[in-house]
Amino acid sequence: MVRNTLTELEQSTDTVSFIGGWLCLDFINTINWCDSDKPNDRIQSYPDLLVWSQQADILTGHEAQQLLEEAKLHPQKAELTFMRAIALRETLFRVFSAIVDHDTPDARDLAAFNKELREAMTLLQIRPTKTGYTMGYQGEEKALDRILWVITRSAANLLTSDKLSRIKKCAAPDCAWMFLDMSRNRSRRWCAMNDCGNREKARRYYKRKTA
Repeated sequence: MVRNTLTELEQSTDTVSFIGGWLCLDFINTINWCDSDKPNDRIQSYPDLLVWSQQADILTGHEAQQLLEEAKLHPQKAELTFMRAIALRETLFRVFSAIVDHDTPDARDLAAFNKELREAMTLLQIRPTKTGYTMGYQGEEKALDRILWVITRSAANLLTSDKLSRIKKCAAPDCAWMFLDMSRNRSRRWCAMNDCGNREKARRYYKRKTA
């Protein structure tokens, strides 16, 4: 069911942590503990995608409300966009997981990503501002999939940047969140020290005590 107001939309999803250091990694991290038996998926509908996009500063409140109204007019298109978003998230997870493991991403995943990238880049255009120029997308005001364009472009920028070698996956066995390790000696192991880091310390302490 598509909710009627922006207030209902904001209340439908809890606030998500942004620890990835890059937009596309934060998008991958919208599912918690994806290596466990019971993952907690923060994006289970198109409205959830709008909530996350607001939290990620992809959309303003007004833009999210506008897309919510558009989704109410075109529920099937909104559902298809949601399904594309989940497919994109899974594709990005596999691509960056392969890179973390010093492997080559599957050609099918790269092909799926490039299909989304072509659509996003086709609509990209330069716009004048009061102080210069900015980049935007043609027809984005009512495009339900405009969020995917921004995420896809973020992933393309990361894949072609000098930060690629700094991508890591959380060392906790039941977590697969990804992040950029920007520490000087690249020693970061956990998505968050006060979460997975502390839980892993507790596990090790318990293991020592029981031993």
